[in-house]
Amino acid sequence: MQSPLLFRILLALYPRRFRRRYGDDVLAAMQSRRDELYRAGRHPGRLASVLFRDLAFALPRAWLTYGPRRRSRVFSPSEEIPTMSNLLADLRTVFRRLFHKPGLAVIAVLAMGLGIGLTTAMFSIINGVMLKGLPFDEPHEVVALNRVNLSEGPGRLIGRIHDYRDLVERQTTFEYLAGMEIVPANVSPPGQDPEYLNAASVTANMFTLLGTTPARGRTFSVDDEVPGGPSVAVVGYRFWQDRLSGASDVVGSTFRVNGAQTTVIGVMPEGFEFPFNQQLWLPLQVDIDAFGRTDGPNLLMVGRLADGVTMAQAQGDLERIMRGLGEEYPETNEGMTMLMGLYVREIIGYQMPQFLFTMLGAVSLVLVIACANVANLLLARASLRSKEVAICSALGASRARVFGQLLMEAGMIASLGALVGIGLGKLGIDLFNRALTALPGSLPFWFDISIDPDVLLFVVGLTLAASLLSGLLPAVQASGAELSNVLKDVARGGSSLRIGRLSRALVVVEVAFCCALLVAAGLMVRSVTNMSSIDYPFQVDGLLTAQVALPPSDYPDAMTQRLFFEELGGRLHAIPGAEAASIATDLPVVGFDNGRYAIEGQTYQADRDYPSARIGSVDPDYFASLEAPVLEGRAFTIADNADGMPVAIVNQAFVATHFANESAIGQRVSIRGVLTTGQTERDDDIWYTIVGVVPDLYLDAQLFILGVEAIYTPFAQRPASAASVMVRSTGDPLELTDAVRKAVTAIDPDLPISGVSTLRASIDNTQQFLRIFGVMFTIFGAAALFLATVGLYGVLAFSVSQRTHEVGLRVALGAAPSDVVGLVMRQGMRQLVVGMLLGLLLAAGLGRLLSFVLYDVQPLDPVVFGGIVVILTVTGLVASYLPARRATWVDPLVAMRSE
Repeated sequence: MQSPLLFRILLALYPRRFRRRYGDDVLAAMQSRRDELYRAGRHPGRLASVLFRDLAFALPRAWLTYGPRRRSRVFSPSEEIPTMSNLLADLRTVFRRLFHKPGLAVIAVLAMGLGIGLTTAMFSIINGVMLKGLPFDEPHEVVALNRVNLSEGPGRLIGRIHDYRDLVERQTTFEYLAGMEIVPANVSPPGQDPEYLNAASVTANMFTLLGTTPARGRTFSVDDEVPGGPSVAVVGYRFWQDRLSGASDVVGSTFRVNGAQTTVIGVMPEGFEFPFNQQLWLPLQVDIDAFGRTDGPNLLMVGRLADGVTMAQAQGDLERIMRGLGEEYPETNEGMTMLMGLYVREIIGYQMPQFLFTMLGAVSLVLVIACANVANLLLARASLRSKEVAICSALGASRARVFGQLLMEAGMIASLGALVGIGLGKLGIDLFNRALTALPGSLPFWFDISIDPDVLLFVVGLTLAASLLSGLLPAVQASGAELSNVLKDVARGGSSLRIGRLSRALVVVEVAFCCALLVAAGLMVRSVTNMSSIDYPFQVDGLLTAQVALPPSDYPDAMTQRLFFEELGGRLHAIPGAEAASIATDLPVVGFDNGRYAIEGQTYQADRDYPSARIGSVDPDYFASLEAPVLEGRAFTIADNADGMPVAIVNQAFVATHFANESAIGQRVSIRGVLTTGQTERDDDIWYTIVGVVPDLYLDAQLFILGVEAIYTPFAQRPASAASVMVRSTGDPLELTDAVRKAVTAIDPDLPISGVSTLRASIDNTQQFLRIFGVMFTIFGAAALFLATVGLYGVLAFSVSQRTHEVGLRVALGAAPSDVVGLVMRQGMRQLVVGMLLGLLLAAGLGRLLSFVLYDVQPLDPVVFGGIVVILTVTGLVASYLPARRATWVDPLVAMRSE
């Protein structure tokens, strides 16, 4: 009977050489298979699907069995064609073999689960922080713009309001371009205490840009942007529920915002908190023409790319516009450009992605170690079954089927490990999220660290990769064994697989990766420890801190701001239990914005040539409240008021940079500009005389080191609309919270205080994020150490079991137990030493990748490297000694008889 056309079509999928030699035989076998199915009563309509399935499963095996390297094999029409039933039979066989020794199977599954679980947890963090992006439609089209001078590198994500208008009018690559200003908002719902919120004044098209419609009411229109227009607001879902009681008639209701009666026109849906964690949005009502090009609010600019426009095209358009502005307005725009990037990437900065991907690479090493462990286990099992495999091949089993069964075994271990890994990953994610809740402030609203479909897809890919990594080498080795060699080796107690070198090489890889991870963990732990033990030159404990922000509607100028904080300072000093109190534009250690300054007598060619420092305003009691000494000159006094001579105090780092060989007292500086909210932006026509030198009180947020240049001016001479208060207490500082709040509301009932904490907690919170990742690195290192130790022990134990005859013969010939122990331990220590040498080289590179987050620790810190060498040496000695000790228990007569 002529073969059906379907068979011939399916046969075309086979290798050409195979079709030429064995095509007729395959067609005959498939015809026989069809007749067999027909006789068995299979419905004619399903014959084609069954035959297609059989041939589909046979296709991969045909490539392996009848490819170019198997030319001499003769295909027999009676040879079994792999079917689904064969696959299920192979699965059952693999399952029985795997759990014939359940202890080894459990160890392999747990090792794989540990590697997959840690990697899954780390990928979930990266996915939730960076890869998901904003929870809006087409988040990859939402970008942030940054006005920078290329010679200085990227700066803060801000742009001049005049530049924003020019970009809106001239750009051709954005569907929408919106601007916003982060503003403080003191809100007072009817009948409730005032509350401080981080609000945003936004252009009307911001909500349209993001593609989000309100849950109730409407968003802003162009009419709402008119300067002096109606006082309206859009509120967040959480604010509506918590502070406005979820009232159904919220749209049209009013409450006070920064002293002005404001009407609610809309409520955003749950989860919308753009741009950071805002719960209140106000219209950006700015008369741009009333400001010069160097004045006016600075805006965060975001855009949505037009359809079909690439990032490169949009960037080119921005550069074209900025070049034109540089030619038109050289005094403000020459040398300036506009850079852009995905919103999430720009907001979190460049260090966070670098750190997260470094950690993902580190935890991937744990997975590689786990795969190496499973590969060693499968090598050992394949070695013990080498005779069985070779005989099966001699009886007709194809190499492809043997290869498939061995690879299937690795896949089953990886799959079970993936189930364990998902559970461990979920546990790790829960612990990480719990740790994040302890961080100060709110995390960005788009952070969503969970096991979602993207993570599950990652786990599937990870499982496939782990299956190949752990199973490919054992499968290739075992499926290629020849019967004659196996029988010869078995006769003399060997193994035709020759797995010794390969197995030992896998252990060397494990030790190397383990060493690198332990060094990285040691560097992180030591860095966090050093940060926790910084000897600050002031008294950290006993200080209550809080922030107060004045609404511009009620406190529009420097005089009203000065009078308010002067009265507040007097009330704070009068609080019972307060030893000292002060007001400043920010707190020590991490406070104050950077600003540029000039030193009298020096010349600067352009704005970028002016040096920068931390610049802030403090009252006369600031250094006394901190118990910080004045090293030279004097502190501020009440005589340093608005009518007095402009004066300044600098820190040691400033003196070391500019006046190392002379006294700084009497020198003069001018402040070119700072970014502190509500403070004068430029007052370079005022020269401040340096009257004092104090210790370094501030920490570099990037390098985590004391020694950042700082300039202090009297608060009375440079007041601000927002300031921090510090009150030193004789007891628990937090017990003064109500007294501080009453001192503020006694002056203005609509003013809240925010950010209440102790100075110690504020400082510790700046280090909390690194502590979390330090703990994670420690977990990675501990997991790697455990897996490497198990791997070394397992290889040596298997080696001892394979050399029972040899050990027995040595003992029979007079070898002492110490000789046997030395024989085994030398093998283990050779692997350990080689692995450590490679690991130390790898650790040097990993340490340099982490150098940007290390505090007072060198990437090649000898203490950490030496400590890890000791730990690995001791662990390796123990892992080598146990199987070596077991070898001394071999009875020579039993060993000889067993062979």
